[in-house]
Amino acid sequence: MKRIFFLFLLLSICLLSAVSVDEIKRSGNYFYGEVTFDERIRDKKEAKDMALANLSENISINVQTDTFSKAVEKNGNADESIKKIISTYSTITLNNLTPIIERNRKKNYYVLYYIHKNSLNTLYDDRKRVICSIYDSAKQSEKELNLSTALQMYYYASILINSLPTGSVTYKADELTTKIPERIKSILSGIKFEYLDDVCPQDDVRDVRFSVLYKGKPVESLEFTYEDDNDDVTIVANGGIATCHLTGAATSYRTLDVSIEYMFSERKQQFKDVEQLWYAVHKPVYDDESIKTIRFSKTNLKKRRKAYSKDVKVRLVCDEKCTVEREIINSTGNLVNWFKSGLDVQSFTNDAFLQKKLSEMVKNNHLTVLDEKVEAEILKTFEGWEVRSIPVMCSYPTINKHTTEYIVLDFDNSGNLQDVNFTVFNELFSDYASKFKQDYIDIYQRRHILVKFLEKYRSAYLNKDINTLKKIFSDDAVIIVGRTMPKTRLHKDVVTTTRENQPDIEYTKMDKEQFILRQTDIFKGQQDIHVGFNSSEIKQKNDDDDVYGISMRQQYASTGYSDEGYLFLLVDFKGKEPMIYVRTWQPQEWDEEMLYDLTNYEIKK
Repeated sequence: MKRIFFLFLLLSICLLSAVSVDEIKRSGNYFYGEVTFDERIRDKKEAKDMALANLSENISINVQTDTFSKAVEKNGNADESIKKIISTYSTITLNNLTPIIERNRKKNYYVLYYIHKNSLNTLYDDRKRVICSIYDSAKQSEKELNLSTALQMYYYASILINSLPTGSVTYKADELTTKIPERIKSILSGIKFEYLDDVCPQDDVRDVRFSVLYKGKPVESLEFTYEDDNDDVTIVANGGIATCHLTGAATSYRTLDVSIEYMFSERKQQFKDVEQLWYAVHKPVYDDESIKTIRFSKTNLKKRRKAYSKDVKVRLVCDEKCTVEREIINSTGNLVNWFKSGLDVQSFTNDAFLQKKLSEMVKNNHLTVLDEKVEAEILKTFEGWEVRSIPVMCSYPTINKHTTEYIVLDFDNSGNLQDVNFTVFNELFSDYASKFKQDYIDIYQRRHILVKFLEKYRSAYLNKDINTLKKIFSDDAVIIVGRTMPKTRLHKDVVTTTRENQPDIEYTKMDKEQFILRQTDIFKGQQDIHVGFNSSEIKQKNDDDDVYGISMRQQYASTGYSDEGYLFLLVDFKGKEPMIYVRTWQPQEWDEEMLYDLTNYEIKK
């Protein structure tokens, strides 16, 4: 269907190209935008952009208000809303039009874009395709219990639907106009909060922990807010656990009203068209389903304060023969208790690498260990052993955000601590690695390495480690094991192809460089930064057992700034050490068909 549409559009453009400028302007059958390219306009691209903008303006002026009667915001200015709606289409189908470019007697260029009024519906077809793509991603996120992403995608898809004249999209027998609200309501209604416990490290502080379930299963990711001293505090639940950090009078609460985030209005700039449409179209409200009341235990808080211990007891289990189990247990206990002590990092280790990383981890994430008893698993890794996963709470005061996170400790074969990182998703390891452990040890080991790399990658953001990000985004290959991820020469035998409607690979390279410069400024200028992943996927290339692809939709929020982008990494296990050969970065991209993945690349054997 997509190919038929574009063939039709191409045929229409070819037929239109035979029309003269005079006929376009005189017949009344066309919408058009024009501009004369003289010394006041810097280049031809600027002239084309101005002509497209004029075309968009002329369409919005001539479209009847009742065409978008279901779309426009009732309390707003209808004409202004229609202009905003039409302007969002200029970046999609209008860009596929071929302009007429002429030169007049004064040697100035003249640019004209046009579209037949009977072809106006072609403006809306590409938007419908994007809506269906987002809907598919939302369903997958819901299936994976990544509910924040599912709710965000469902809601943004509904905004785009409301920008269509009919306000209706049918996809795979689903009428999305009704199906999407049903899914949003179902998710919100199916989420349950259950009190677990609380600790009181001091008189005016109380950390209350509870489980977050969806249809009886732990939620992988969910955002919600509660009010504390008239400020909205955002909580991020991960792995089915969330913690509310209560202070002052709030420490005496017996119940807490929370609001599950589903609109994500503060992130609308991550999707240009949604941002432009936000105040132009009707926005549905689901407050009846999103507001929940959590009931706390009646445990005597004075007894809880008295019973609270600063020393954490650590219990680790290992299902393999580990000759350094005692060393790992002792080192883990010392690290966890150091996190709680607030002492200088030199009191814990003389390792310069660990001193720097642990200091940045505590400084940038305000990390707190919540459990008085830590239970975790010792697992064999490519380089030694790991302890996975220890729950902690991280706080980001300037963006009023508290998150439940999990950390992973890496040890060498002698039981010496080598590295500490945050997990991506707590269940990612189980989904992509551990299920292969018994029957496919090679696949298990490779996927284990890839999961650990993602954890190092995310930790680089959370610790504001720009040097690691520079290596990952460099034009050299990156060896993905080890503490410092060294670089080597990029593989020369990587064949790249682009699919229909995808941007050229140079686009992702240029944006990669811009991204690094921007991220450097953010790290320097922002007090708090939180980075999460809306999705992470690891796939093996069908025709090459040694090649894997990692696809990640990453989202970061900082003091006064937020953004979202899509990263793809091509990883090769043919050599002595696994290496990243290709990295593409596509900021603010939501259309699945535009994204680079394994099908775009081939490594010559």
